[in-house]
Amino acid sequence: MMEPINLIREELYELVWTKTLGTIATECGITAPVLRQICMENLIPVPSSGNRSGKDSQKRRPLPANEKPTKFDFNAEVAAATSSLHFPGESTSSFQVCEKLINPDVLIVWAQRTLRQDYHFYELNDMLGTDLDELSIRASKKNIDRALRIMDTLIKVWRLRGYQITPQGKKTQIEIRKVSKHISLREITKVLPGKGRFASRVHEATGRLAFRFDGWPAKEWTDGKTLLEDQLQEITDYMEVSARDLEKTWENNKVAERQRKEKEQALIAHILDDAKESEAFEVLLREAQRWNELNVLDKYLDFLSRSVPHSPAFQQWLQWARSRRRIFDPSIKRRSEFEA
Repeated sequence: MMEPINLIREELYELVWTKTLGTIATECGITAPVLRQICMENLIPVPSSGNRSGKDSQKRRPLPANEKPTKFDFNAEVAAATSSLHFPGESTSSFQVCEKLINPDVLIVWAQRTLRQDYHFYELNDMLGTDLDELSIRASKKNIDRALRIMDTLIKVWRLRGYQITPQGKKTQIEIRKVSKHISLREITKVLPGKGRFASRVHEATGRLAFRFDGWPAKEWTDGKTLLEDQLQEITDYMEVSARDLEKTWENNKVAERQRKEKEQALIAHILDDAKESEAFEVLLREAQRWNELNVLDKYLDFLSRSVPHSPAFQQWLQWARSRRRIFDPSIKRRSEFEA
C-alpha cells in the first residue's frame, strides 16, 4: 500500500506521468479502471497507450485548472470498492475446491459428460475441449478432473451472488447485474514444431491451468507460486469490482449526456425567449436573404479579381469590399452563437 495514500491533485498528476496506472493502482489498493475514472472526473490527463510510463516529457499534457476538491483518500476508495464483496451465505469455505466433485452444477455435469466420453470431436494433441453451448473448458486428460472441480466451485459462488452463466457457442457468458462478459478455463500449452515437412505445430500440455475474464479490463489468473485453487476469491472479487467500475462509468456517461442535452435545451430556450417565434423566423428569413446576396457578391468580387488589373488602388478597394462582406455575414454571428 502506498504511504501516504492521501494525495493532492498535483501529486496524483505527477504519479500518473512517472508510473503506469496499473502500478499506481496496485500501490493504492484499487483497480486501474477505478484510478483512471478518478483521473477523468478530476481533469487529470493520463499518458496514452503509446507512452505508458509518461517518461517522455515532450508528450506530457499539462494539468488544467479544476475547482473540485483536490485531495484523494484512497482508503475511502478501497472501502467503497470492497465493502460488499462478501455476499450473504458466503464464507471462506465457499472458495475451497473439494478433492472430488460433490453435487456438481448442471453445467458441470454437461461438460463432464463431454470431456470424459471416449470420442472427442475437439481433441488435439491430448488436449480436450467441451462442445458448443457448454462451459468453455480446455485441458489435458490429466487435468480434466481438476478443471471441472475449480469451475464447479466458481459457478456455485457466482450463483450465490446472483450471476447468470450462459454457454453460447464456443464462449461462456456471465452476467453480473447489467454487465455481460465472457469467461474460460484452459490449460496453458507449449507450442512445439511438428515433425516432418508439412506437419502442424504441436501444443504440448504444461499442467498449468489459467482462468480468463474478458472484463474491463480483461485479466487472466494462472498457476504459479499460488495455485489457481487459492485464487478463486481474488478472481470473483475482481469480477465484481470490475463490473461495478463499468456500471459507474456508464452512469457517469449518462449524467454527462443528460447535462449536454440540458445545456442544449437551455440554449434553444434562450434563443426563443429573445423574441417571439414569428419575429425570430422573420429574422431568419432576412438572414438567409442577406447570406444569398453575399454569395452573389463573392462571385462578383472573384470575377473582378480575375479581370481587373491589380493596381494598388484596386487591391485597396478589394480588401475594403471583402472586409465589409465579412462584417455583414449573418452566418458568422450564428456560428459563434452556437459554438460558444
